[in-house]
Amino acid sequence: MALDFQWTAHVAQMLAKSFGLAREEVEVTGHLLDGLTPSEISAATDNSEHSVRTQIQLVLAKTGAPGPIE
Repeated sequence: MALDFQWTAHVAQMLAKSFGLAREEVEVTGHLLDGLTPSEISAATDNSEHSVRTQIQLVLAKTGAPGPIE
């Protein structure tokens, strides 16, 4: 289920600045908000699924967000 959220460059910049997210972490966050799975994000970003999952964990740790429900 995807959130009804408008992703903008301003939102990306705000996340990066507020939480110290790297460019790749912001990109992964945007894909998650679009409802993509880690394997789909991996294909879209040409990164390994392991790297994508690591980036997700880093985003969760930096933002203090709860883990994903699977």
